[in-house]
Amino acid sequence: MRAYQGYANKELNPVASLMCREISNRIVLVFEESHALRRIIQAALFSAHIRSMERQGKTIDERFARVSKGAAMIEKDERSLYTANREAFLFPASFAQQRLWFFEQLHPGSAVYHLSTVLPFEGPLDRQALEDSLADLLDRHEALRTTFTAVDGVPVQVIAPRLRIDLPLVDVSQPPANSLARARAHHAAALTAPFDLVHGPLLRASLVRIESDYHWLVLVLHHIVADGWSLEILHRDLRALYEGRVKGGQPAVPALPIQYADFACWQRRILQGERLDGLFAYWQKQLEDAPAQLALPSDRPRPAQSSYRGGRCSVCLNASLTARLRALGQNRGATLFMTLLAAFGVLLSRYSGQCDLVIGTPIANRTRSELEGLIGFFVNTLALRLDLSGDPSFTVLLERVRMVATEAYAHQDLPFEMLVARLAPARHLSQAPLFQVMFNLLNIDGRMPDEPDDEDTELDAATDFDSDEESAKFDLTLYAIEYDRNIRLHAVYARDLFEPDTVRYMLDHFTNLLEAIPADPDVPLAQLRPTRQIPSGKNVVTPRNPFIAFSGQAIEQSIGSRFREQATRYPDNTAVKTKNEQWTYTQLERLSNRVANAILALRGDGEERVALFFRHGASTIAAMLGVLKAGKTYVPLDPAHPLPRINRLIADSTAAAVLTDIEDFSTEQAQVIRFAENERFDADPPPAISPDRIAYILYTSGSTGEPKGVVQTHRNVSAQVRNYSNNLHLCADDRLTFVSSYGVDAAVQDIFGALLNGAAVYPVSVREHGIAALVDCLVEQEITVFHSAPTIFRHLVNTLTGMEHLEKIRLVVLGGEAVYRRDVDSFRAHFPPDGLLVNGYGLTESTMVLQCFIDSKTRLVRDAVPIGYPVDDIEVLLLNDAGQSADVYCPGEIVLRGLFVAVGYWRQDSIAAFPSEGGGRRIYRTGDLGRRLPDGSIEFIGRRDFQVKIRGYRIEPGEIENHLLQFPDVKQAVVIAQEYAGDWRLVAYVSMGSANTADSTNLGQPPTDGDLRRHLAPRLPDYMVPSLFVILEELPTTPSGKINRLALPVPEIRDHGFVLPHAPAEAKLVAIWEQILGIGHIGISDNFFTLGGHSLLATQVISRLRDEFGVEVPLQQIFETPTIADLASVVTKAQTENTSLPKIEPLPRWRHRAKVSALGEPVFSKELKALLDRFAANDMILNPAADHSFVS
Repeated sequence: MRAYQGYANKELNPVASLMCREISNRIVLVFEESHALRRIIQAALFSAHIRSMERQGKTIDERFARVSKGAAMIEKDERSLYTANREAFLFPASFAQQRLWFFEQLHPGSAVYHLSTVLPFEGPLDRQALEDSLADLLDRHEALRTTFTAVDGVPVQVIAPRLRIDLPLVDVSQPPANSLARARAHHAAALTAPFDLVHGPLLRASLVRIESDYHWLVLVLHHIVADGWSLEILHRDLRALYEGRVKGGQPAVPALPIQYADFACWQRRILQGERLDGLFAYWQKQLEDAPAQLALPSDRPRPAQSSYRGGRCSVCLNASLTARLRALGQNRGATLFMTLLAAFGVLLSRYSGQCDLVIGTPIANRTRSELEGLIGFFVNTLALRLDLSGDPSFTVLLERVRMVATEAYAHQDLPFEMLVARLAPARHLSQAPLFQVMFNLLNIDGRMPDEPDDEDTELDAATDFDSDEESAKFDLTLYAIEYDRNIRLHAVYARDLFEPDTVRYMLDHFTNLLEAIPADPDVPLAQLRPTRQIPSGKNVVTPRNPFIAFSGQAIEQSIGSRFREQATRYPDNTAVKTKNEQWTYTQLERLSNRVANAILALRGDGEERVALFFRHGASTIAAMLGVLKAGKTYVPLDPAHPLPRINRLIADSTAAAVLTDIEDFSTEQAQVIRFAENERFDADPPPAISPDRIAYILYTSGSTGEPKGVVQTHRNVSAQVRNYSNNLHLCADDRLTFVSSYGVDAAVQDIFGALLNGAAVYPVSVREHGIAALVDCLVEQEITVFHSAPTIFRHLVNTLTGMEHLEKIRLVVLGGEAVYRRDVDSFRAHFPPDGLLVNGYGLTESTMVLQCFIDSKTRLVRDAVPIGYPVDDIEVLLLNDAGQSADVYCPGEIVLRGLFVAVGYWRQDSIAAFPSEGGGRRIYRTGDLGRRLPDGSIEFIGRRDFQVKIRGYRIEPGEIENHLLQFPDVKQAVVIAQEYAGDWRLVAYVSMGSANTADSTNLGQPPTDGDLRRHLAPRLPDYMVPSLFVILEELPTTPSGKINRLALPVPEIRDHGFVLPHAPAEAKLVAIWEQILGIGHIGISDNFFTLGGHSLLATQVISRLRDEFGVEVPLQQIFETPTIADLASVVTKAQTENTSLPKIEPLPRWRHRAKVSALGEPVFSKELKALLDRFAANDMILNPAADHSFVS
């Protein structure tokens, strides 16, 4: 029992607990049991592990007797720590140090990897004793005397024989008020001040006087020489050393058997051959085909390079919930760490829509008892892969997590840096490889500060602490701090991606989930519903103009009857106006009656389809009204479409006649009725018809490209126009544009939104007359409501000069495509300040069902503008893959449910497409993805069939398109994924505006691939930069003005293959790359990282550039220009601009004794040369191919 002294019957947390690791190390020492940690985990309690060993006939006393001399009995086998030659003052860096050294080269002066701790001193303080104890601490731990230099681009540790640091006194005690705040400000400033890895020191201290008898000792260290465990050791040792100094006696600290450099050398010695291969084989299998990215919903697009700026949000779990979570794990043989990790996986799966997750977690990596008292950077990182497939219960998931964690602990000796190097995942400056989310459980003895006595007391909701000092190495890191009775959760998040409100909501959601899990651990996860209600809301911004509400009773009549009422009420109001025609309501009423009577005379009063074949103009509107008044169904045909498609739609709709104003149109599929012939028919109103008659069939290609006819009744159209009218406050004084094709649902809103309210509609064909005609219409006709697709809107605002008079426009309505914050900026720049922007969402099957109103004061946090809140009479659901309501921020398919959803598809199984519920409500699954925000509004994500995956990364093309549209003069942009030779690539299509002049990159010439790629590179992660760019005069559009992705031409992809260097700089770079990469036949278009390059080799390239070209190029440049062609341009430019540094003269490298030259350069000993040569022979240090670093 001596190995367990003081620990029996305590639960362990194998990842975070110092207690667990100390016990495991004692078992290794006492019982020679190499798999102690895994066996402890499987037993879950220490007492259970004792019993498991005794069942094997191995009593505690027998084991302990064999090793009565303790650590001195360790044999010099491969498990023994290697004691490095102390004659040499340079030693190999550990794998973990190598990673942080590389990060510092990439981000010099960054505070991301700074650690700090504060030791409070109450009462009299002996400052001299404190300074002496700091000196003793530095003497005791070599890691604190360590700096770093590079040998041939490879970092090594430089250990100073002796080092003293200053201890300045910072007096913030006066005035007494706010002295603690000033102390915290000093701490924050000390934490962010940069370190110099070369010259050091990498520990700094300051003594802060807060009151005369109350001081803080503020210590800041670089993570490269310490870790979290080290801070505990630092506290313990420094307290003991200080007390010893004060008392005048010998400090009560045991001697250290080894130092960190010994561990670094030992680690490299044992990680070779079969041992290394076995460890790597496990992790390679574990992470095979793992997703490259966890796609959490973010408030902002991922930048090209992370700033590492972080924020923190915190929440507490009460004692009752903490006890239930502990019991849940214990009853299933799992630790609290595993339980919380599994629950965190459920949360991440819901937010990302992924069931295959990789989550990182730190592990102390002090697997030897000799390491327990050392300060140093030992911590390792494990990549734990969680499988949530098959909708398991939490109990099943917890068992999966337990198995994954247990096996991972057994294979923890492989440094994460080496794992990343061997797996060689794609590297990006915007995110960490393998995983972007971390989880860590920390144990603190004692009660939580400010802990209530009542265990059921609800503690504070999630609160955020956003500060410039917080750094975020990952997208999201969740810390769970376990106290005796409570758990506090801290979420550290990347401010590049998330707003505080988002993470606060996510953390509150997690606490709700933790409440639900213990209550129902055996139900499928999809049925595990937190108690939190799905929020609902409504637009707080609405139009303010007076209007007459469109009543619910009005939908009980036909469209023709409602129009007749408006003609009676507003006989002289303008109904339709173009450049060539203008009709009042009386005139349009009589003209449409003639059309109706003509059709009735020629075709009778049966329910038939009448196709319309019209140019964009006033006659179109009269024809639509006439067909509806005749009780027929109109089927709009677009003259711009090919004749075979037109004939196909006539045949599919079984149209009995085609009404047209185009004189040379003819078809054998149906009777042709000339619009001009209506003059000879009576202008009296035809008989009224039922509102349940079919009003129109609108054909839409959908995602398959096959036309489908959407069927709507008069009642449905009236109900949809009613919502549109009441929400926009449409009135008889309004003037609405009609821009889209009359064959889409947007035209229904524009035409009937005007004509059923006594307002005027103004047809404008941008396709025929250009954007200038639209500008003229908006200005000259004093339009009040402008409605278009975002593509046309962007084209419009790019044309506006600022001199146009648009003050009459009160509403700009956009719909059909995603709207972004920059569209709102354009609206605010060009339209009246009291106007409103309306972002709408609707489909042909429903017309507009969601609307978001934005005024000059609306604050937009996210880059994508929400599509808003549901209109009346429609329920908008967001359903996940299990058919459950998606939680806030979680993606789900947009599903519509209501009385006025489309009747169905013409001549197709409407029951399957639009299943009915009780009361006549129908359901329609849109195929669009959205997410609900905390205010109840909905954000559009995109089509299911538009989302793509490239190299394991889930990509939303709209994000790339948004950045392309910001390039000078780009008018339209669309990005799709296309397969080439089994590999999926992003292809960007762009069209340019007519103003391609001096503002453009190439002075009037279309941009090159390089221009567009350079524009995107600093704004997007490199995996989101398209491989191909296709520039077209115009992108194909649908009749509604949206870009027609299905009609985009297939690009001609040429495999350029091997390209020889044609410039001296390129030839030199080829030679450098071939030497460093160890391969031949490298072309100037080859990618450094695709060829097997990595971060450590990149540092050697930088070193060679300095030697060969005499230029100083930042390490980051290799990531930004990874081909020889691009890098050669950078080098040539650097030479031209004379950015080179003075040549470094070589100094003597090898000396018998360790010294430092007068210039501060390292001078090497013979022993060190032998040591380095030994590691070089083992391919572990000087052969970079066996040892890579990564960016975290």
